[in-house]
Amino acid sequence: MSAHHPHASSSVVVHLLWSTARRADCLDASLAAHLYEHLSTLGSRLGCEVLAIGGVSDHVHLLVRVSPSLSLATLVRTLKRASARRLTRVHGLTHFAWREGFEVFALRADECDPVRRYIEQQPLHHAFATTVDAWEPRTR
Repeated sequence: MSAHHPHASSSVVVHLLWSTARRADCLDASLAAHLYEHLSTLGSRLGCEVLAIGGVSDHVHLLVRVSPSLSLATLVRTLKRASARRLTRVHGLTHFAWREGFEVFALRADECDPVRRYIEQQPLHHAFATTVDAWEPRTR
């Protein structure tokens, strides 16, 4: 199901984030590495460019250049559904689920690098309480 159109390009970059159901702490570092690789591959297959992925045990952040032919809702629904299926079937998280919904922030060009660094340094920001409230899940 590729939504990629070879003659379309996009400069729309968004910061996406979503949480595990009930904010369950189930994404350890090893599992997260597999998850991030899978999300990046899925995003590419959908014609998007995943610029950064990060998170902690109960949520994930992505910086994505979005395909102009793909809605954000379709992108996120596909990423969440396929990754939950993979975490369940391949990695054995028997009752894994993502929380319903997601958060999205459209970024100006000058915001991309700071947000990329923030996403890539998620474990440090959470460990040292330097998170940016506006860029974190609003549901606790």
